[in-house]
Amino acid sequence: MIAGANDYRTVDIPGSFDDGDTGDAWMGVFKSFDGGERWQSTLLPGYPQDTSAEGMSR
Repeated sequence: MIAGANDYRTVDIPGSFDDGDTGDAWMGVFKSFDGGERWQSTLLPGYPQDTSAEGMSR
């Protein structure tokens, strides 16, 4: 199973953007390989705190 949703885990992270709000939510991807018993989640690359090569190129 796969799902997408607004993910608010990057909003209001202390120490980012001068300790102010980081803005709106980011797109999250949620995957389950066991029919929904357990879920794994990631953020799509490019969110404000993303330091990966892919995220920095966006």
